[in-house]
Amino acid sequence: RVDTATSIEISESMANVARQRLRRTRILCRDITVADAPADDRYDLITAFRFFLNAEPVLRIAAMRALTARLKDETSWLVFNNHGNLWSTKILMWPFHSFRQARTGWQPRGNYLRHAQIRRLLNDAGLRIVRVIGLGVLGGTLCRCFDYKTALRFERKWAGNRLVNPFCQDIVYIVCRDSKEKRSRTAFQVSNPLCDKQ
Repeated sequence: RVDTATSIEISESMANVARQRLRRTRILCRDITVADAPADDRYDLITAFRFFLNAEPVLRIAAMRALTARLKDETSWLVFNNHGNLWSTKILMWPFHSFRQARTGWQPRGNYLRHAQIRRLLNDAGLRIVRVIGLGVLGGTLCRCFDYKTALRFERKWAGNRLVNPFCQDIVYIVCRDSKEKRSRTAFQVSNPLCDKQ
């Protein structure tokens, strides 16, 4: 669905795997989060899935800024997800994971992100939310309690429901650059924290 595609990967071994599978995609192996990393190109659409939740807080900020720098203009989109929405059924395990992290420090597992944290991350990078889409009301663990057809029917019934969106396990964000003029105009406006259009 695109004219050209570029993949950026920090691991050389994973970049080599990608080169074997993605014949028509340009594969770059580099760390775009370092301070002096050149923005080699600008893109109309950037995707980053299953990254921000398990990245350390400092890395999240650096990565979001680096991706923002690579958006072509204010009509370009960045699409990413938070697959650990705190206000989903995942909250049932939050006390256990919080206790474990209090004892051992930050872990790359059992992490949660709130919408407020995402908003702060986006504001820091000069991005605004275009749309928020919730996926997976039951999630993988609860889905296994039902047969496949029942779980699928339940998920399809609630998919895209604006009232249910904030409580899905996986939240997809579509964002774009926020112009300075627009940011100054909307700085003091109160908005619904999780809505389809902002």
